Amino acid sequence: ALTFTQCLANIKVYVNQTLQLDINKTILESHTIATPKASSWWKNDGALISSSTGMFVLGKGSDLTQTSVQMTVSLRKDVSNPDSAMETSTVRARYASAMVKTKIP
Repeated sequence: ALTFTQCLANIKVYVNQTLQLDINKTILESHTIATPKASSWWKNDGALISSSTGMFVLGKGSDLTQTSVQMTVSLRKDVSNPDSAMETSTVRARYASAMVKTKIP
């Protein structure tokens, strides 16, 4: 497992001085969510902000941040041939983060 941070946004793997793998995380947008939706799920997004039993509640007001990121991964098609092309794939994701208040018995 590898955790990306603000300081660690790019990973490059070289074998015999040839780039074999390149992983890049780009923050597209990050903002505070002033007023979360009334329901515990944001429509069609699957972002849970509270449990139905009251076990936890994810941040209120200025605590709740939504971040959109783009991950780009490039991998050499033929690792034994340093002249082979890199194949690239990109995915975008959003996540919410905040301090959590829990009521664990």
